[in-house]
Amino acid sequence: MKNENNQLCALGLGHSGMCWHSRLCLCLCFALFFSIPNVKGRQVDNGFRRTMLAKGDSCVRAYDYYHAARYFRLLNDSLPAYDVLRKLAGCYQRLGLSLRCAALLRSIQPDSVEYADVRALYFAYKNVGRDDSLTYYGERAVAMNPMDGELTVSLAAYYSENNKPERAMTLCKAYMNEDSTNLHVVRQYGYAAYLVGDYREAVRRYLWLDANGFSNYESAFVLGVSYEELQDMRRAYENLLRAAEYKDMKDHVSLHHLGKVCIASGYCERGAAYIMKAIDLIRPDSGALALMYKEVAEGYFLAHKYKDAARYLEISAIYAPDDATAYYNIAQMYGGVKDFERERMWYKRFLEKSVLLKDTENNRKLIDEAKRVLSKQRR
Repeated sequence: MKNENNQLCALGLGHSGMCWHSRLCLCLCFALFFSIPNVKGRQVDNGFRRTMLAKGDSCVRAYDYYHAARYFRLLNDSLPAYDVLRKLAGCYQRLGLSLRCAALLRSIQPDSVEYADVRALYFAYKNVGRDDSLTYYGERAVAMNPMDGELTVSLAAYYSENNKPERAMTLCKAYMNEDSTNLHVVRQYGYAAYLVGDYREAVRRYLWLDANGFSNYESAFVLGVSYEELQDMRRAYENLLRAAEYKDMKDHVSLHHLGKVCIASGYCERGAAYIMKAIDLIRPDSGALALMYKEVAEGYFLAHKYKDAARYLEISAIYAPDDATAYYNIAQMYGGVKDFERERMWYKRFLEKSVLLKDTENNRKLIDEAKRVLSKQRR
């Protein structure tokens, strides 16, 4: 017994000093005392978390993503958690900060990644035109959930716009095997079929779209060209005329096809008239071209390449034949490079057109200078 007591005393629990049960109670009190701040800390953390989440969510409901992001960022910096990170990423996406959104979502550990994260990464990279990343996450998202119609439509449209309509058809077909009534998916499928050259399938889908409310320029044009390719000229004419009328007869593409169909159907003069109207619509704006060629000439002039400047001023004059000052400037360019024959020719043209100039002191000086140079050269 004595040995046992000595052993307990050595541990500080024997009869010597404090009895063992009193020492045990004291230890428990110390443990409880030092654990109280942690409990309070957790309570403070939970209160802070609830407050920040409530404030952030309130801003989101008010479509105020800027202030919502501030609350979620403060909370995520203090108490990191994936639910907060996802809320912050969503705010960044709505603020157009797509790369910040993507960086946050890619920091999620692989075993914690959810479908919504992959989907959000696709749209983030699509917003900034990162082709490799958007196709990777788009295909991954479709594989995870082939019935996400919005994602299917977006990815299919991307493929059609980037010369991959076959892939667009495959995506849409997978969705349509379950639901063939989603107008947006059917539209992308029909348009991809048109791009691929499967005109019968394009006609089939766009007739359905037309009958279900999607009746507009696109449907009329695709049907018209598809019927044209299928040699059904009557239906081609009807739909191409409808497409042209949707654009108030000011769309050169539909008018061109309409003209070709008319000629193929034997209505040659009518077809020629439609094509001439299309030509008039695509004829360039001569005023704009004249101005741009002048600006090219100015660039060469400032670079001291006067022959090039004169050449582009000559082209500018083709599109603005009544711009007398352009002729004067061309003459000066050739005078600068000592091409006196061309200088004289353009000064003469300037004087012929000078009657179109307003009677101002500056214009009179230009006329006098041109006459002086010509009279000097004659001597």
